[in-house]
Amino acid sequence: MDWLKTEPTYLTFEAWVAKQEGDRKVGSVACPVCGTLNPKGAPICSKCGTVFDRARRRPRSQSWRAGQALPQDRQALFRA
Repeated sequence: MDWLKTEPTYLTFEAWVAKQEGDRKVGSVACPVCGTLNPKGAPICSKCGTVFDRARRRPRSQSWRAGQALPQDRQALFRA
């Protein structure tokens, strides 16, 4: 496999990982709820499951927090 190192596009594993991490940071969007970096275009947060199109419409300060009453539109989901 020494011939592979002579290819112009050859990258060591460490260089490849560094490139992937750099690409991930550049093409990332922070979740408005938990702050986790997610790839651009991702429909949901990989950590908390927030659906991004809904979260972007509502400012962060208005998101529901533990100990608060559920917003009216969410209360209907939990009625029997």
